[in-house]
Amino acid sequence: MDGTDYRTSDIDAQHKAVMQDAGKTLSEVQMDYFFTALLPPLREGLDPVATVEKLKREGHIMDDCWVSFKGDPAKAVEKEDDHFESLSTLNTPPGSSRAPSANTRLTKTRPDGYLVKVDRPEGAIRWMDIGLCAEYKTYASKKDRNGNVCKVVWSMRQCMREDARRRFVYGLTIENATMRLWYASRAELLVSERIHWQKDHKTVVNIFQALMYAEEHTVGWDPTIIYVIQKDKGRRGMKSKKSVADEIELAEDKSPRVDILVRDKVSQFP
Repeated sequence: MDGTDYRTSDIDAQHKAVMQDAGKTLSEVQMDYFFTALLPPLREGLDPVATVEKLKREGHIMDDCWVSFKGDPAKAVEKEDDHFESLSTLNTPPGSSRAPSANTRLTKTRPDGYLVKVDRPEGAIRWMDIGLCAEYKTYASKKDRNGNVCKVVWSMRQCMREDARRRFVYGLTIENATMRLWYASRAELLVSERIHWQKDHKTVVNIFQALMYAEEHTVGWDPTIIYVIQKDKGRRGMKSKKSVADEIELAEDKSPRVDILVRDKVSQFP
């Protein structure tokens, strides 16, 4: 999908174009399927049940609720962004107030939150470094839900449009006390069933442990595609002050140049 509406500077028109491309219905899968088929496996040594028990002992979970999120989110006195910023308790980096930087398609919009690569270049967050896009609302009306869906689908598409290495990307939406996971590849868009994220502590911990400790190739980055970086033009061996994003070599059509690793398969004849 690369229609004119998507490439316009009007973000509302872009959102509309993305949802038209996604269609009127989405495939919903059970959370168990999401864990077994779509999320990376837990790294050896990680135990969500043991982690939940530790969080209880340390006072992060009390009376069967996250301490930072007691009560109905819709009744929170603080602003929506301030209320959900407590997700940092779950080691989820809150989104920056600035929009992620883009190499080829400029945009001023940003996800409400995101998970990014640990080894990304210093400086501003880039769309190509985001592994999960999050959108959240304190209310759970149809309007809130549809708004979250539109934004998270757009953000996931933006991640893949910005990075030729991306095979798929994850999303997360929260409306009041319910949470869904999203999976977008270059061929399909899937969403999980709802869970009660304030009560289902094991599932929430499992999600973040699976994503935060995963290898890059298991969360969507193709290791066989490598960006071509411009040769350092600094004198006397001095490193360029530009970020890696600035140093990506561009082709004639202004698209990033990439090297693709191809392995020859040796045929064996009888």
